[in-house]
Amino acid sequence: TPYSSYKDVAFQQDIDGSFIKNQNSSAQSGNFWINGDGRFNVDKGPYWAANTDAGFVRFHSTGDAAGQSWLEIGTADNGDEPITFTQSGSERMRVHTNGFVGIGTPSPAGSLDVLSNNNAPMFLRSSSAESDIDYEVPSGGWQVGTNASGNGTNGNQFYVYGNTTGYLATFQQGSGFVGIGTTSPAERLQVNGNIMANGIVYWGNSQTRTESRNDAGLQGNAGARSGYYETSNPTNFPSGATSWWHLLDVRHSNSANNYAMQFAGSFYDQNIWFRKTNNSPSTPWQQIAGIMASGEVYIGDPGLSNPYVVTNNFNISSISRLDYNGTDARYQINFTNTLPVSTYLVAFNSISNNAGNWNNDNDGLWTVISTTANSFVIAWRELNGNTQSLNLRFRIIQ
Repeated sequence: TPYSSYKDVAFQQDIDGSFIKNQNSSAQSGNFWINGDGRFNVDKGPYWAANTDAGFVRFHSTGDAAGQSWLEIGTADNGDEPITFTQSGSERMRVHTNGFVGIGTPSPAGSLDVLSNNNAPMFLRSSSAESDIDYEVPSGGWQVGTNASGNGTNGNQFYVYGNTTGYLATFQQGSGFVGIGTTSPAERLQVNGNIMANGIVYWGNSQTRTESRNDAGLQGNAGARSGYYETSNPTNFPSGATSWWHLLDVRHSNSANNYAMQFAGSFYDQNIWFRKTNNSPSTPWQQIAGIMASGEVYIGDPGLSNPYVVTNNFNISSISRLDYNGTDARYQINFTNTLPVSTYLVAFNSISNNAGNWNNDNDGLWTVISTTANSFVIAWRELNGNTQSLNLRFRIIQ
């Protein structure tokens, strides 16, 4: 018979060529065992029910075409029973009644919620040259993934892609270069477009925005850029430059030439130098004249009190003569500080101390006959042999 109501009686029955054995069969391998191919009719299958809750496995078929046959695993209950998958007594995955799927968690908080206690909770693998995850919404879509279109190791890159905007960001394997708006970044970060920062942007030595550059004559395609620089080994700086110097460089946009406007100065004085390179790394530098708060013009260090910066006064009678022949004399005016140049112009003016007899005691002609970095010499001719009481005022001009 195809059915027995006696539980403890071992039996087997051939049903359509298959053998069904009960739990007491000497050949059993499970509580319910089909020895061979098992078949169910359309929309039929094992069904278990307890009270009002039920779980089932059903086989459906509406034909032989693709998509017309499927397996259904589910529950028919009061709405609070999930489908769970367990292994070794532990739950591994569940499908909640709201449709959320949890892997490693009994309380999925989204359509897919993965919880893992190891460092690699999820792998996405593909044997093709490109693999990505798509995020689609009615107004557009986004993709994140990897492909072989970049310039990293073996061409691999990770990317963020907008369906309407194209590649937004790429991360190159191997080099670690990041591109925004480009799939082939040539530096650690390359942006194809404008950059705006509401905070402070740092770069350069110790994040001071100052970079190192030894050669002021460097051309653009050799690495020169507009910017702020420092060096302790100056090349193509003002003549005689040693030790630490500053450089401000404003470059032409064509890096194949060497047109730049540059300012330079030593760390250790107030001298400022300027040049426009005019496509030559060795174009001479010019020293810039300064203007003091008093309105006086100077060249060099405003800390020099005599006579390089400001007007200096002296009385001609207080200077020792180098020589004298009665009406002609030479006088040497020495500087308190050594000048940075030895060739310059001396501009004179005279102020009389004897307003009542100026034409006898305060008259003469003079000229500068030699200059050094420490002094200059004037030749003086008196128009009257009386003692001169004349103050001279001079200024050094390079």
